[in-house]
Order: sequence, then C-alpha cells, then structure tokens
Amino acid sequence: MAAGLGWDVVEWPPGPFETSGLLLFTLRNVTRTDPSGCVDGYAEKLMLIRPEQRTPLHTHRRKMEDLINRGGGRLVIELVAAETASESLSVILNGTAVEIGRLNGIVELCPGDSVTLVPGVYHSFYARDRDVVAGEVSTYNDDAHDNVFVDPIERFPAYVEDEPPQRLVVADYPRILGTSSFGNA
Repeated sequence: MAAGLGWDVVEWPPGPFETSGLLLFTLRNVTRTDPSGCVDGYAEKLMLIRPEQRTPLHTHRRKMEDLINRGGGRLVIELVAAETASESLSVILNGTAVEIGRLNGIVELCPGDSVTLVPGVYHSFYARDRDVVAGEVSTYNDDAHDNVFVDPIERFPAYVEDEPPQRLVVADYPRILGTSSFGNA
C-alpha cells in the first residue's frame, strides 16, 4: 500500500470525471536507493481512457516514462517543451528519435505504439475515437512529489465521502495507513 499500488479513479478539478479523469491501476512501483543516495526504481501502470477524458498538461521532475497504447482506439498525446528547452522538441517514438517541431506537437499512438517522455516535456493525453487501454512503464512513480501541473491542482483531491467505501482506491491509503502521503521517495 505504501507504494501506491492498486486502483485509482483519477479526477482532476474543475472538470467532471467524464472529461478530466481516467481509471488507473498501478501494478508495480519499486524504489531503490543506490549507495550514492540516489533514488531509482521502476513502475508500471494500466490506464483505461474513455474518449474525451483528458489529463491535465503536466511534466515530472524526475520520472521518465513510456506511454504505450495497449489496445482500443488512438491515444493522442499533446507535447510542450519546457521553456528552457531548445528550439525543437524530440521524443522517442517506437524506439526511434523523432523531431516533433518547435516546442510543441501532437503524437498519435495506434495500438502497439509507444512514446518515451523525459522530465521537462509537458504532456496531456486522451483517447481520440474509442476507449484506449494504455500502459505506462516508468522510473519510480511518486505522484505526491514529482508531478508539475501547468495549472496547479491537487493530484489527490480531498473528497467528502457520504458512506464507507466498498473498495479502496489509492487515495484512501494515507487515511488507512495513518500517514500524510504514500510513496517512500
């Protein structure tokens, strides 16, 4: 539980789940600290993205990730380079470096396609025409400290529950574990 494993129903305010949310399942999230004190590791997630469910534009301070279209429709990824980036933006698409354009662009992934994103490349993604099952394989995932959103929002917004949960989601873990956040980085 401390690594944030399990189901998460993600909804980013101010929009409703139908337009600014997705279902996410964190399968693995392992952290290691090497002898120099650096934290590394590996995470894997599955996401169910409905058409028009859009993630907010964000990047990560440390996490490098591969987004993979595992099946369904087309996965659209909007990309914007950080202000400190060079005049052009490049990503690794299906294992090959591809020049996207001047500071921003769009990549569409068909089932089986993947894109590698590095820290500093802002991205937002959504399903274009049908539901998409997407995978993410990344370095250690620390949603509580590593996400940087263009429009500041809470990754785990507070909800007032009107009845006890029947199934736990990742956002329930801190309350159950008695911690202020989860993750161990």
